Amino acid sequence: MHRYSSDAAGFSLVDDYGYFDGGVQFNERLSVSGDGELRFGVDGELSWSRPYTEVFGAGADTGEGWNWHDPVSEGGPLVLTGFSAAAEDIDLDKPQVIEQELARGTTVSLARASGETEWTIEAQPCLSTEYELRVTDDVVALCQFQSGSLRAEWDGTTVTEIDYLEVDVDLVGVDKQSGELRWRESLGDPRWGAGSDGTQQYRAASDHIVAMADDGVRVIDVASGAARLLKPGQSLLCASDAGEVVLDSVWSNGTYPLADAYGLCDEKGPRLDDALPAPPRS
Repeated sequence: MHRYSSDAAGFSLVDDYGYFDGGVQFNERLSVSGDGELRFGVDGELSWSRPYTEVFGAGADTGEGWNWHDPVSEGGPLVLTGFSAAAEDIDLDKPQVIEQELARGTTVSLARASGETEWTIEAQPCLSTEYELRVTDDVVALCQFQSGSLRAEWDGTTVTEIDYLEVDVDLVGVDKQSGELRWRESLGDPRWGAGSDGTQQYRAASDHIVAMADDGVRVIDVASGAARLLKPGQSLLCASDAGEVVLDSVWSNGTYPLADAYGLCDEKGPRLDDALPAPPRS
């Protein structure tokens, strides 16, 4: 991996992180080698390397996706999620119906200096497009699927329909340092419908989560797990102060996948009905 800077004169090389060569990079410190070694390095120097299946368990496959929390400024543990491979090989060249279990993720905390496992839990990020795990007040919010599977129709080129079957899921808050379970909120069957990828039913903000549950929409405080149910027909609006937003990208084509990290704002902004003038009387 190479890091470049850009200015009016063009691109110039800033750093060369050799320990990424021959593998897949997660960010500027984490990578997986071509032979399945999870690697961590700082300032271009490799700190440690461990087999991917040793970290996440037998059957874990780098091709199934990954998530991580790696705030270098904090100097704390690395929190990562890996996924087990599908039960069977899938021939993507032919149209078919694909069904996979949802509970395939393992989340671990690794010591930054040595890579040693500090805690592990059979849980994974909720259905979300983000690569980076959200951690609020040292709480990692994860989903534990008690049951459920994803059913997808594949036409040989693309997915034409997605459905979720017999889902029973709990939202859990895990202490980032100790791995202890701080709270659990049972969502039951969130009624994810056909054609949905689940991301419309789960939204994380700065200090709360908005999630579909079997009884409606709940707003859940990440630090405490306290939940409240939105009333039927009630809308959740929020506002945040204006500020600079920096969109990072590891791609050279100018796309910004990490912009997904900017979701719902928190509930500390001004109420809209306090800021707007009263409607005219008729």
